[in-house]
Amino acid sequence: MSDNPAPSNTQTPEVFPPYWVITDGTPGMENQCLGLADALGVVPHVLRVVLPFPWSLVAPYGSARQALASVNIHPPWPDLLIASGRRSVPIARSIRQLSAGKTKLVYIQDPGRGHKDFSLIICPSHDDISGTNTLKTTGALHRCTPERLKQGFAELNLGAPPPGGFGAVLIGGPNKVYNYDRDFIAGLAQQLADVGLSLLITASHRTPPELDEMIKKLIPTRMFWSPRQEDGVRNPYFGFLEAASHIFVTADSINMVSEAASTGKPIYILNPPMRWGVDSENKFSRFHMHLKTLGITRSMTVPIDTWKYSPLLDMQRAAAAVRKVVPNLPPPRSKPSPEPSPEPPSASSPEPPSAPSPTPSG
Repeated sequence: MSDNPAPSNTQTPEVFPPYWVITDGTPGMENQCLGLADALGVVPHVLRVVLPFPWSLVAPYGSARQALASVNIHPPWPDLLIASGRRSVPIARSIRQLSAGKTKLVYIQDPGRGHKDFSLIICPSHDDISGTNTLKTTGALHRCTPERLKQGFAELNLGAPPPGGFGAVLIGGPNKVYNYDRDFIAGLAQQLADVGLSLLITASHRTPPELDEMIKKLIPTRMFWSPRQEDGVRNPYFGFLEAASHIFVTADSINMVSEAASTGKPIYILNPPMRWGVDSENKFSRFHMHLKTLGITRSMTVPIDTWKYSPLLDMQRAAAAVRKVVPNLPPPRSKPSPEPSPEPPSASSPEPPSAPSPTPSG
């Protein structure tokens, strides 16, 4: 009989960095978290959790410990956990409990419950929550930085700008407040026909696929990009923002308006029809009214005008607030952090997620 022990089938759990991002993988949620991590100068471990039934139905409510047991997440627990999306709430609260308070929880937007369980909540002013652990921002957090915009522009290789310059058109999609249909796209084409700019148009994950062809047919463009095209072209979103003298954004995307507002460039809002029965005093209306009051955005008119405003500094304010909660963070980087690699979802998820998109879908 050999004195050598039999080889063990037990694998040593992978040790993750001390900074985590947890979302359900929705681009609009994940990119806000990654933008905050980048502003802090940390490269996080990215987890996209898929809660199985019944926890997916009751989140942010339900048993946090049982929800955590359903996904492949284990210690050592992070120093900082940035989360967004209500399906991440039970997971985040459970990690804080299991870490005996070591893990600082930063939640982006309104968690819906357990507000006191979070070290810091960062949410736009149009969300109706408050508290000593709450930082109110003007808009959404994002990943737009001067370095990323310049790099994106260099990758576009657009050549010399046309006589009128470029205009970036950022198109979102239907949600609980706004509807999208062929009539809206036809009206959009009429609005943009006389702006006197060469248009750079990007659709989003929420844009109805059947409208992609209609947009390309009705609206003359220098370049059009959709997440559904299969030519392997990288999303030129950052480059569009840098190239444009004016930015046109559909009202359904608070994220994209917030990103545009970080550039200091004139922003025109394109208004899809509101759904029947929607309260006119909804969060989108409050957000757009606030930005108009600040002189950042205007309703779409022709001929277009040019104006200046102070770019939003929400990212800097958010990073400073997090550093007060987690004082042992490394000093800020002078350049954006490299792209993090997301952790595949739990075994309960049917297939792994796609790579992070450079822009949220709003």
